[in-house]
Amino acid sequence: MTDVVWKSLMLGLAAAAVLLLATGRREVPAPPGPPGVVVVDVARAAAGDHLLDVLGLVPGERVTAIDDRPASTEDVIAAWRLTTAGDYLDLTVAGAGGAMRRVLVLAHR
Repeated sequence: MTDVVWKSLMLGLAAAAVLLLATGRREVPAPPGPPGVVVVDVARAAAGDHLLDVLGLVPGERVTAIDDRPASTEDVIAAWRLTTAGDYLDLTVAGAGGAMRRVLVLAHR
């Protein structure tokens, strides 16, 4: 009986593989929301007061706003220190070439 189950399982897996290959590649739709938004889920214990280190900023990028209000690096650090588990920081990041992107940070413990 085990041999029949094994053969059936293998035949089913082979049929599924052929079906996937035959249907071709499918694109996964982008999640809803404005383009260029990056969501970062950050544990306060892991980031400490060094939030900017875990945001993935590249040379030439800087945080220019928190919740659409102009902000400096010191403002970002102060806002991060005031967050509690479940709080969000909505950051605007400006690149060297003028490109803008948003980073949404979820704080948790």
